[in-house]
Amino acid sequence: MTCEPKGNIIVAGTPGAWTNLVAGLIQKQGWEVTWEDQDVDTRDGVLFRDHNKQNIEVHNIHQVMCWDKNINLVSAALPVFYDVPYPGPREFLAKFDKPVVISGTCLSPFLDLWVEAADVVVDIRATEAEDLKMLQGWAGGSFTQKHLQEARAHQVGRYSQHLKLFSKVFTMTNTEVKAQQFDRLLSFLNSTF
Repeated sequence: MTCEPKGNIIVAGTPGAWTNLVAGLIQKQGWEVTWEDQDVDTRDGVLFRDHNKQNIEVHNIHQVMCWDKNINLVSAALPVFYDVPYPGPREFLAKFDKPVVISGTCLSPFLDLWVEAADVVVDIRATEAEDLKMLQGWAGGSFTQKHLQEARAHQVGRYSQHLKLFSKVFTMTNTEVKAQQFDRLLSFLNSTF
């Protein structure tokens, strides 16, 4: 049994991508970030919804996968093969009755987990410097620059491979996102949905 994409959109990118602005724009177009009556009064639930425009449960799915392998998101050796966690994407999507915008800061390394959830990915590319700065923030300054560069290369490489699993990918740069140059994106969404 597979998840039905139902017009869902994934917003992902390299580690330093400003996914929140794009996910917020898509949310304003009618896609849901949280399900009706979702209790977001959990650790970081409101912050993720209001600032990041992402659902804390997407983040939790990926964190559980990392904890299971005793690694963190700044690892240069994220697992290639893994079991789909429960609850996972299928259970997450089952809570919605409208199309969903699925986004998250930790989505990219595990994008293949979401291949049945959506056909469309908005891919945001940050610069190497932006990616390294974000990874450094996630790591709390506890890794060397060399490790961060290896982790970035690993994550960007697997993310690029995972993007090939989706039939519709719209790519934009962080520079375009920061300047809110969304005309091409909106045209793409209008032609796709």
